[in-house]
Amino acid sequence: MNILESDEKAEVEQTTSWPRVALIVFAGMVVAFQIGKVPPVLALLRAEFGFGLVASGWLISIFSLVVMTVGVAGGALADRIGPRRLMLIGLGLSAAAAGAGALATAPWWLFVTRLVEGGGFLLCVVSAPVLLLACSAPRHRRMVFGLWAVYMPAGLALAMASAGPLAASFGWRTVWGVSALLLVAGLAAAFTKLPPDRAPGTAAVGSSGTGRRDDRFAILVVRVVTSPAPVLLAATFALYTFQFMGVIGFLPYWLVELRGYDPAAASAMAAVAVLANAAGNLLGGALMMRGVGTGALVVLGSAVMAVAAFVIYPGTMADPVRFVAVIMLSLAGGMIPAALLAAVPHAAPDAATIGAANGLLVQGSHTGQIFGPPALAAWVAFAGGWSMAPLLLASAAAVAAILGVAAGHRIARKEAGRAGA
Repeated sequence: MNILESDEKAEVEQTTSWPRVALIVFAGMVVAFQIGKVPPVLALLRAEFGFGLVASGWLISIFSLVVMTVGVAGGALADRIGPRRLMLIGLGLSAAAAGAGALATAPWWLFVTRLVEGGGFLLCVVSAPVLLLACSAPRHRRMVFGLWAVYMPAGLALAMASAGPLAASFGWRTVWGVSALLLVAGLAAAFTKLPPDRAPGTAAVGSSGTGRRDDRFAILVVRVVTSPAPVLLAATFALYTFQFMGVIGFLPYWLVELRGYDPAAASAMAAVAVLANAAGNLLGGALMMRGVGTGALVVLGSAVMAVAAFVIYPGTMADPVRFVAVIMLSLAGGMIPAALLAAVPHAAPDAATIGAANGLLVQGSHTGQIFGPPALAAWVAFAGGWSMAPLLLASAAAVAAILGVAAGHRIARKEAGRAGA
């Protein structure tokens, strides 16, 4: 019997609370908005605070640096103190930091609030999957996790589409204020609508064992980072975001500087590409509902991303063809997060470590986000131009496909062992 389909009916919901699912996805979107709100207003921040290029880069990446370094530890907190409580703390921290950031009068102030926002983001996104398990029926969980995967591209697209116009009309501080209000709305809804956490020591959702849980913090972390399946999933996610952020992160620059597009048009095209990723998340959930496995989705998504890279960058392609390839890369790639997020409860050593395993996955995701754009830039500079970019991107896609298949096999063997026990 697997973690998601326990026969302990007292512990597993048999109906799905779609309003709660929507609320959790909304909470994810508003914390993801905090990531995307900086790039559109970076010029205004540099003008006011005198940031150099290096400091500007850190203002963007310091958010993900928090998640990259302590993701699995944050996930273990969800297993230890309860996912609802952790979600509320995360939303509250993010709201307070965004509000304080709107009042910043010095660069250090802005950097500190970005660090706190990163911590709040982490607490929200590692607690959300455990909450989703608790409010969804086993038959719906693959689609539920496909919906959950939408939180990142949807939140980024919302920020990219709104932050620039808001800042142009009312200043960058208004963007921070609006983001704080969105977080407060999410906090209020989560406080009133999400059910209380289980009492400490009771079985987690879908527990297949005795109902006991060893929730010592260090042990939860060690058990996850020494388990092959969660590590393989996290490495696969890192390689996916390495490709996605490498392409999408440089898309506005590439369109403006190398293809001659207007900055507003380039930003709009980037937002459309990010939204295509959200559509890919939903497509991945629908395919999983039809029985397509983790490895197969990762291979399919990686193959399309690799082929699309060879269409995007060579100088012989017409711009409309290139943009269609960008959309296809983003759309197909979106199936990968949906598959990996849905696989976490199966890959975790047991139900008591689901939060920590998801934290490791998020940690892998942000590792790729941090290193993807600078690594692609360094490769392009070394190799002699953007026409060489597909070699690096396709290599990352190939390794992601191999690791995804290996993770799928590990999970299948683990599930078979549970079924035979």
